[in-house]
Amino acid sequence: MALAGTLRDKGQVERALELYGQVVSAEPENVDALTGRGLCYLDLGQYHTAEASFRAALQAEPGEPDAIMGLAETYRAQGNKAEALKQFQRYLELHPDGEEAVVARNAISQLKE
Repeated sequence: MALAGTLRDKGQVERALELYGQVVSAEPENVDALTGRGLCYLDLGQYHTAEASFRAALQAEPGEPDAIMGLAETYRAQGNKAEALKQFQRYLELHPDGEEAVVARNAISQLKE
């Protein structure tokens, strides 16, 4: 899992996606792998697949902050402002002091313009 994250951070998204996929195959409800896979699909512009991965992660762990933010960013990338706004607000409700709280607040401000 750590290697997959490192590869994604270095721009080797396809290789990271393979590793996350291997983990999901062995552990279908591994929230970190599902979220990581969703982030890779988001990076690749494969929004429907990203959404499915984030939703699977949230089904396993409804409050997973990275999956909520990933889902919000997926909706924003697709131009679905209402759903993006809803997910950014959900993040702040569950994680008001979370690592991405400032990002969520800024996104909400931008989406409301």
